[in-house]
Amino acid sequence: MSDKPHIFLLYAFMVGMIVCGAGNGVSTKIIDNTVSLGQKFHHPYFQSFTMFIGESMWMLVYLYEYFTAKKEYGSFELRPDVIEARKRGKSTNINPLLFIIPMIWDAVGSTLLLFAYLYIPVSVAQMIQGSIVMVTAIFSIIFLRRALY
Repeated sequence: MSDKPHIFLLYAFMVGMIVCGAGNGVSTKIIDNTVSLGQKFHHPYFQSFTMFIGESMWMLVYLYEYFTAKKEYGSFELRPDVIEARKRGKSTNINPLLFIIPMIWDAVGSTLLLFAYLYIPVSVAQMIQGSIVMVTAIFSIIFLRRALY
């Protein structure tokens, strides 16, 4: 099987993330400034909930990949790239419950960012959000004892 459908999905994912990420702040600020029945729409929890519903739609891409591999190879573990990863000593059996911890922190951070959109300009909030890369790097060094290159 050709890798072109997989490359297309990767590019579609990257383009989708860029477009959605860039439009998220602007559209959220527009929603926050919307007036209905004399009141502004200030519901960051609802906005955060709908954002995570949208993000969870990427699970459909994973399920497509999983069931396509199961249909083509008989099992996801029999995919050539999974077999190659095992040969290189990489773990392919990851407990999905481990994703709950970063998911909770992402939900908290996104909700706080949506609160920030209510009170500060979008450009400032986006720059503060970008600092998460530095915080993650610092925590990686402190808690995981990993050197960054």
